[in-house]
Amino acid sequence: MESKRMPRSLTGLLAASVFALACGQAQAKGFTGFNEQFNLGRSGQSGAVCSAKRDFDDPLGSTSARVWDVTCRGWSQKLGRIYLFEHAKGHEEPAAWRTALSARASCSAAQPSASIGLSGAATATCKSVPDKLDYVVLSAQGRKGEVVAEGMSPISDILATGLKFVAGAIAEPPPIAEQNASVSQVAGDVSELAALVKDKTNGVDSLREEAFRRNQDWRFGDAEDIFAELAGSTSTNEPAAVRIEAAYNFALNVSNEGRFSEADIYFRQADDMAAQAGLAKLGFYDGRIDGDMGRKSRQALRNWQLSAGRPRDGHLTAEQALALSA
Repeated sequence: MESKRMPRSLTGLLAASVFALACGQAQAKGFTGFNEQFNLGRSGQSGAVCSAKRDFDDPLGSTSARVWDVTCRGWSQKLGRIYLFEHAKGHEEPAAWRTALSARASCSAAQPSASIGLSGAATATCKSVPDKLDYVVLSAQGRKGEVVAEGMSPISDILATGLKFVAGAIAEPPPIAEQNASVSQVAGDVSELAALVKDKTNGVDSLREEAFRRNQDWRFGDAEDIFAELAGSTSTNEPAAVRIEAAYNFALNVSNEGRFSEADIYFRQADDMAAQAGLAKLGFYDGRIDGDMGRKSRQALRNWQLSAGRPRDGHLTAEQALALSA
C-alpha cells in the first residue's frame, strides 16, 4: 500500500547525508561480532556512500558464517558481501562459500596484499558471472576468525574498510556529514557504477512494485534504496511525478526506521521537488526537478511570487507550496 505525505516545512535548501543529524555526533563503535548494520563511508574511487547490513537469509549465515550485504545509497542492487568465518584460519574458507563464489565470479589465485595492513591479507581479481564485470575478493585473518569481503571493483576501497572493521582493526567509519549529500546527489554519486551494475528489473513500474512489496514485508531499508534510486534518476526520462512520489516514500521509509531528524530533511527536499514541478508546469521553471533550490529555482519562485501578488523573497511557505502543487 502506498504511503502519502502532505508537504511540511518548505524553507531553504536542506539536504543531508544518510546519518548526518540522527547520529552525527555518535561515538565511533568497534566490531562486536553481532553488529547488524554499520557504516562503510564514502568510496574514494567511485564516490559511493555505502553501508553493510546483516543478511540472515544467506545460506552460509545459518551454518558456518556471519554475513553482511554491502549496499550503496541510490542503488537497489547488492554490490558486495562481507563474511566472518569464526572457525576458519589461514584462508580456510568453507567449501560452500567457494562454491557460491564460483557462481558469482571467476577469480584468479589470491595474492598477498600488504597494502590492506592485516595479517594474512590477500586479494583476488575476478570477473563477475555472467556479465564479466570487474570483481574483487579480499581476505584476511581477524580477531574473531577469517574475514572475506567480495564485490564490485569500483568499491574495492569500501570492501577493504569493511574487511578491516570486521577484522577488528578499525572503528566503524563515521557517518557522512555533508550538506550536499541529497537524495538526487547520492544517487548520482554512484553513477560510475552504472556501467558495471545492470538493473535486473523491467523499468520504473517494476522498481516501484518491488519497493512497495519490500515495504509490505517490513524491509524498510531495502525499499529505501529503491526509492532513492527512483528519486535521484534525473538523467532519465522518468516522469517528475514518479520521482517526487519516490522522494516522499524514501523520506517515509527513513522515518519508519526511526531516523526522524534525517526524515525531516528528506521530506523538505521532496517538498522542494514538488515545488519545482509546479513552477515548471506554470512555465516559470525549465531546470532539473531534483529538490535543489538553487539560484535558478529561487529566481523562478520569485517570478511566480511576483505574478501571484506575494512577497518576492524566493522563500517557499507551506501555503505557497500547496498552491504550486494544486
